[in-house]
Parts: sequence; C-alpha cells; structure tokens
Amino acid sequence: MLSGYVISNVTDTRESSATAYFMARLARLWSVVFPALALTILCDAAGRWFGVYPGSYDWSPIDYPLIRLGAALTFLSQTWVSIQPFSNFAFWSLMLEFWFYIIFGTWTFMPAGPKRGIAVAVALVFAGPMGIVLLPVWLMGVALQRVNHSRRCRCRPASLCSRWDWRSSPGWPPH
Repeated sequence: MLSGYVISNVTDTRESSATAYFMARLARLWSVVFPALALTILCDAAGRWFGVYPGSYDWSPIDYPLIRLGAALTFLSQTWVSIQPFSNFAFWSLMLEFWFYIIFGTWTFMPAGPKRGIAVAVALVFAGPMGIVLLPVWLMGVALQRVNHSRRCRCRPASLCSRWDWRSSPGWPPH
C-alpha cells in the first residue's frame, strides 16, 4: 500500500513521462535486485560450507540455479509458478512490485483505448495469481494518494490529537 502511495505521488510531482517513470523504476529495482541476489548466493554458500548447522539450508532450494537466477533477473520468479531464488524468501515482493510498476505505468502513460487495456491485461497475466490478489492493496495506496492530493490536506496528526481530550472519553479511566 505504501509503495502505491509513493509511486502515485512520484507521477504527480516528478516523473511526468513514461520514459522518466520506467527508467526510475528500473533503476530502483536493479539497485536492489543485483545486490540481493549476490548476497543471497554468497551467504548461502558460506552458510552451507562454514555454518554451525548447515542442515538449516535443507529447506532452501538450490536445484536449477540458472533458471532461478534467470527468473529472478527477468522478474518472472512469481508469475504462475514460484521459483524462489535460493534461501531468499523475501525476494517475491520485488517481483510483484515490478509488475505493479508496469501495470500502473501502462495505465497512467498510455493513451486510453483498447491497446492500453490489452497491455494492462498482459501485465496482469505476467503478475500471476499472487499479483492479481495483492494488486488491490497496492492500488489502495494509489487511491489514498489521489484523495489526499485532491484535497490538499494540510492537517497534521498532532494537531488532530491536541483537539481531542482523551480523558473525557467514555470509559475513561479504564477499570
């Protein structure tokens, strides 16, 4: 949800073209994907060879390493089949984030019409079932940013709290 809010805000304030948007998103993702995969491989190798309990890696998949790396580097490791990159269980979120960026950018920057609908549908297919299920949560962040941006809300949470005297609430003090 937070990512949807931030990305929506970025398209409203800084990245007003498809090129700027997609280049910034790819730069952000690649700056995390490469180090995450490299560290995963190094830490897995060190843990298996020098670890106190190498058996802790029994649950970590190591078969088909080129397929695992290829799927991760092409953002396809969470499409319709989960291809976990070794012991990195959290990596799935980057894969979905990529497809959320593609879907949002396509919807935002392509002209309305059937081509945009087809492009979004294709991206949804690549996002896979987990992406389709989690996309509404991401889009709630977009909706929240759009509502907040349109209202130009200038209130601060501290000012809201100072107007409410919690001591006069029903049921205070707690028994």
